[in-house]
Amino acid sequence: MLDAVAVLYYAKVLGTIAGLTGCSIVVSVYNHSLDGSLVFMLLTPLLTLLPDVGTPTPPMCVGWALASLGLVYYQVVKMRAQRAALASKGCRALSAPYLVLDDEPRLGHGWEVADPSIVKHKGEYFLFSTTDQSTLTVYRSHRLDKWDPARKEVIWRTDKYWWLAFVFGEGGGSGVWAPEAIMHGGKCYVYFTQGHGLYVLRGDSPVGPFEPAREIDLGVGSMGIVLDPSPFYDADGQLFLFYATFAKRRYFTGPQEVRVVRMRDYATPQGASMPVVRPDRGWEFINAVALAPRGVNEGPFLVKHREHYVLFYSGAGADTAFYNIGVAVADRPEGPYTKLCPDAGLIDIGARPGVGHCSVLVDQGRHYVVAHRKASAVTGWNRSPIIFRLDLDELLRLLMGTAAPDAAPSPAAPGNASPGARRRSVSPRAARGRQSGK
Repeated sequence: MLDAVAVLYYAKVLGTIAGLTGCSIVVSVYNHSLDGSLVFMLLTPLLTLLPDVGTPTPPMCVGWALASLGLVYYQVVKMRAQRAALASKGCRALSAPYLVLDDEPRLGHGWEVADPSIVKHKGEYFLFSTTDQSTLTVYRSHRLDKWDPARKEVIWRTDKYWWLAFVFGEGGGSGVWAPEAIMHGGKCYVYFTQGHGLYVLRGDSPVGPFEPAREIDLGVGSMGIVLDPSPFYDADGQLFLFYATFAKRRYFTGPQEVRVVRMRDYATPQGASMPVVRPDRGWEFINAVALAPRGVNEGPFLVKHREHYVLFYSGAGADTAFYNIGVAVADRPEGPYTKLCPDAGLIDIGARPGVGHCSVLVDQGRHYVVAHRKASAVTGWNRSPIIFRLDLDELLRLLMGTAAPDAAPSPAAPGNASPGARRRSVSPRAARGRQSGK
């Protein structure tokens, strides 16, 4: 039995920890980020279990309190500094949205609609996105600016419990998200993530009928996680599959990079994959865990525009207001790529928080960036689609700094290729030299 002194001692310790934890949670919500000090304070009860600790002295209690509050203050200062830096820097190349698809009744009927991509088939638009993580649901419309939430079809349903991966780490039984469709050779291919692996459907149209889903074996084994597949057909018909990955054992702390692999057919890789872009910009490391930051590069989408291969990707924590779109260019699909957004992403996060995981739609000679945005700056997953008009020539001119003389348009390539327009950009090699000061 514990005596009165011991009971009072533990009551004071637990009360102090509970109070500091509460303060940390409040600060975390205010700063739109999981405060790393929370981790510290949750571990402090272990100190009371150590042998020979004895009754905590006033200096020990004060030390614990100051250390915890110091971490809270560090988080406040850090987040404010990050906001100030991103508010004063950045590409801001995409400023005025063409369309925000969140009018009531909004798409999803209560579920979020994230990671969007749109394909056009026989005069109709088909929007693929992450919804309830148990189905692949397609929204359809004859107008890009008018979507009816009732016009949707479930084209595929998982027979797994999506929450198993988060509880037991089972790669075969997890949620379904980040679908991306492409029309090629009269067929529709829908690539998507399920659990910790990538799968693909092949059908006659964006709503099927589809053949049974095939898993794409990237050779990562049971300890690997792959996500966000994005197919790209080059002008010669070669298929490349871009995707994001990081090691499972480093899920919360390891960097997340974008890789590419050549494909033998629509579901079979040819050879080993290779890295395309890795986190190396400050804004790409902003995420919800302050004491265990990990860089994020994910959500790839490649477009061929003139002589450039233009890669759109997303960085920072996907559930934070800092999630944003980056751009890199190369002379060939496999790189090497040069990043063009050193200080921040394309979007002004002050006006539109959490815009990311984009794709590019080419429709009647115009480019549109299709992405999702967060409903507010508060950390979480309430997201809905947003569309920007895109002038790729102007974007590359802005990001690369100078323009080359006008020239005749180059022929458009199939797949994600851009239609011809006037040449007004510089080569990736020149961009690399300019960024390095050469």
